Amino acid sequence: VLPRAHEIPHGLDRLASIDTFATETGHRAGTADLSWNEVPADAELSKKLRIPVGDPVLVVSRLKLVDDEPAAWVIDYLPSHLVDTSDVKRRFKGSVLDVLLDDENLLVDYADSEVRPHICDEPLAKTLQRPIGTAVLYLDTTVFNVRGEPVIWGRIWLDPSHFRFALRRRRFS
Repeated sequence: VLPRAHEIPHGLDRLASIDTFATETGHRAGTADLSWNEVPADAELSKKLRIPVGDPVLVVSRLKLVDDEPAAWVIDYLPSHLVDTSDVKRRFKGSVLDVLLDDENLLVDYADSEVRPHICDEPLAKTLQRPIGTAVLYLDTTVFNVRGEPVIWGRIWLDPSHFRFALRRRRFS
């Protein structure tokens, strides 16, 4: 009997949460170090979420666990005018994206994402239990509704030993 694969295969062309991909591949997803904060939008949040500087933004940060091991550090930013933050908190079971995908009024449609390498500084290395200076994958993603309005800006640092990304490339014609 071979041991179960340590990685979670993830199709980057599918809008789904870490929790969903973990569960679908037979892994346990968990959440630790969860925090909820509301902050006024600074210039960066204003640009990413297309809201005025100073507008309220819900910030949800947490450590994602896969089979009880640290796998990702996730920070989601949600524009409070577009998302019922009390409803998100009430329905949250580990994934903000899952809550919003299930919201029939929000109509989440697609995400624009960029993946790039990132070197662990001391706080990130401690959080993900990786050596300082090692590489992780950084995913910068903005999720949009059918009207093209940003509903989440997510910053995700992924331990590459837990994730394997795949995508289908097609010939351009």
